[in-house]
Amino acid sequence: MEAPLELRRRISLPAAFALVVGGTIGVGIFLTPAGMATRLASPAWLLLVWAFMGGAALCGALCFGELAARFPQAGGGYVYLREAYGPLPAFLYGWKCLLVMDPGLSAALATGFGAYAQAAWPGLSPKTAAFVAIAAVAGANLAGVRLAWWEASKLAGEVREAQRTLPRALALGVVAVTLLYVAVSAVFVYLVPIEAVASSEAFAAQAGTALFGPAGGRALAALVALCVLGSLFAFMTMAPRVYYAMARDGAVPALVGRLDPRTGAPVRAIAIQATLAALLVALGTFDAIVAYFVFVTVAFLALTVAGLVRLRRSSPPAGYATPLYPLTPMLFLASVGLVLALLAGGRPREAALGVAVVALGIPVHRLLTRGQRAASAAFTP
Repeated sequence: MEAPLELRRRISLPAAFALVVGGTIGVGIFLTPAGMATRLASPAWLLLVWAFMGGAALCGALCFGELAARFPQAGGGYVYLREAYGPLPAFLYGWKCLLVMDPGLSAALATGFGAYAQAAWPGLSPKTAAFVAIAAVAGANLAGVRLAWWEASKLAGEVREAQRTLPRALALGVVAVTLLYVAVSAVFVYLVPIEAVASSEAFAAQAGTALFGPAGGRALAALVALCVLGSLFAFMTMAPRVYYAMARDGAVPALVGRLDPRTGAPVRAIAIQATLAALLVALGTFDAIVAYFVFVTVAFLALTVAGLVRLRRSSPPAGYATPLYPLTPMLFLASVGLVLALLAGGRPREAALGVAVVALGIPVHRLLTRGQRAASAAFTP
């Protein structure tokens, strides 16, 4: 039998930090301020919300840093949930990533890229630009992992000195992104009055027009489109690694997580993610796509951090310990509880749809485990 291919540890702290920042900026600062500004109707509230969420995210990053130090393996949240709760919650996390979060976030980034591309080059179809972006990024990742940026916790199996590098990359990345969110949101709101906001996706283009005129708006839109494309590239690189970890555990068919022997890339997982993302782009708007994946994604973040509390009861930290424990996870869980209540109240239909898709994974998991038990019994003497 051939020896199984393994992911290679060749990612340094600067590369891990770059992905934490690059994988977050596109969604947070270039695609969502307009929608938040119009709902909050106050620049002060907008900045306070960014600061609050940044503090909550830092608490979560510190907790994830301990989890990554405990389990420096590819798969991120899937591995942490498996170790804390067992196979079913971990499978549902991977199922959520496969059908809800990963294609949803990829589609949202691609849709945002298309909106800014249209703002930069009027007459260009935003959906066509989104489809091209997804195909180009998927093709680059299929060519080999050396072309990508890297995300910290899900690519832990490829990080050098993971127990030291991952906590530092997560914390530094969250702090940098939060400061950037607050600063750029302040500039945007100053340049574009809330009542004049026209597009949730191309808010930065309006700011550029207000500051430099139509030509400057198009130039800024082109720059932002490149930044969002970079975020899409970062995310579509790291996301398929969860399926690699699931396939390694036998939670999904092995072919889903198969690594290409030449490039080391999980080719089938990349193809699945790209196909589903393109389907969401074809069927939904930016706001609908975001609402579809965000509720269950935040819920699993809370479940993962709660898993750290569960793990602490049975074993001490491995090298890195969450600062101010247990206050840090408690603050994060309280913040996330508030966010979930707001999301469910604001978009109940989309939140329920995401939960329903995740719930469908329960019978799928039972069928898979039943098949594995039957196959094992068939070969037992």
